[in-house]
Amino acid sequence: MMDTREALIDFFENDVKSSSEFFFYKDKQLLKQGKYAEYAKEQMKKANNIALSVSAAVFYAIYYVTTSFIEYGANGEVEYLIMGLVALVFSMLTVFWAAREYYTIKSSMTLFLKIFDEEETQEAPVSESSSAAI
Repeated sequence: MMDTREALIDFFENDVKSSSEFFFYKDKQLLKQGKYAEYAKEQMKKANNIALSVSAAVFYAIYYVTTSFIEYGANGEVEYLIMGLVALVFSMLTVFWAAREYYTIKSSMTLFLKIFDEEETQEAPVSESSSAAI
């Protein structure tokens, strides 16, 4: 029976490496070297960067939607209403997609790190006691 660490390593080697066409060079090198915990930490950093960039884009979208609606109210031209509604829908879909990606990456990589840390702490006392006995 495969333990959790071996299952995670198998997951990284088979599933993640095979879908690595959109990874950065650093990510590919970490996977190639078998540094899965560092890879998970890098993915969590990327998730935080995605969240920050999407929040900045949302503020811009709110500004654009607001000005479009103000222009529609002032001029009565339908183009401003349509552009404002399209921007509103697009920004809502972007927030939904980004939040889903953020929480998926964050939760899975946090779980991977916890499992790797638990495995390392369980292995560490065994190796210390066996080296002390020798």
